[in-house]
Amino acid sequence: MPHSEATPVVGPEERRPRVLIVDSSTGGAEVCADVLTRWGYEVWIASTFEEAMDRVGQSEFDVAIVELRLPEGAGYRLIESLRALWPDLPIIATAHIPSVGSVAKAFKVGAHDYLGKPYSAAEIRVRIDEALRLKSLRQQEQSLLKVMNEKAARIATIFSTLVWKLRPDGPPLRLEDDVQSLRNLSNELADLSAKLVRLRSARRRWREMDIDSPHDAGCGALGPQEQLE
Repeated sequence: MPHSEATPVVGPEERRPRVLIVDSSTGGAEVCADVLTRWGYEVWIASTFEEAMDRVGQSEFDVAIVELRLPEGAGYRLIESLRALWPDLPIIATAHIPSVGSVAKAFKVGAHDYLGKPYSAAEIRVRIDEALRLKSLRQQEQSLLKVMNEKAARIATIFSTLVWKLRPDGPPLRLEDDVQSLRNLSNELADLSAKLVRLRSARRRWREMDIDSPHDAGCGALGPQEQLE
């Protein structure tokens, strides 16, 4: 079950963003979960690999926050497992005093972002919101590519029909409708291509953007001992 309930800050037909926090420091995780819940997220907590996989079996998550130094190196194994189950799930890795090697390994096994500990709820909120925006842009891009492929296939079909009609022993030529369809589809494909370029540019900007942490009162504002250690 979720960590706690709160009045959602989304519309009645929308589901609150669902966040999984996997950290051996359950006390700090609970503090940040309380604040994130008040901000409108649905937060689930796990402290071990086994608990995290059990949570994943119960619900689908929008973002996962995984401590690298779970017992017996389970943080990396968990990231790999989550990536295998949910290829598009944004995963944020966290650790105390990480080495360059540990961060590189986290990205190699499937993390898409990293945040050093201790962190406040305000800091993790920035990373969660960025991950959700990037995920939305990826989904829009995938939908756009699907439509573009369908239109390209339609163009290929019409072109093949035109070639068949233009053969020496073909039927009497009535090409106006086919030619007009090709023009319309080509224009639509050009518009979609431009939109795809804009989406990819926006996604690249989000990845490169250095977003300042919000000034809302979070667990960082409640005192250093209430940060996620």
